[in-house]
Amino acid sequence: MPAAHTTTQQMPWSAHAKLVIPTLEKHRTLFAQ
Repeated sequence: MPAAHTTTQQMPWSAHAKLVIPTLEKHRTLFAQ
């Protein structure tokens, strides 16, 4: 059960990271220019 719970916890985080990380990269590129 703990393993399944951990997987459920990581799923939204992975989706969140996929949205946030490209945004951070975009901002870093703008500041670099």
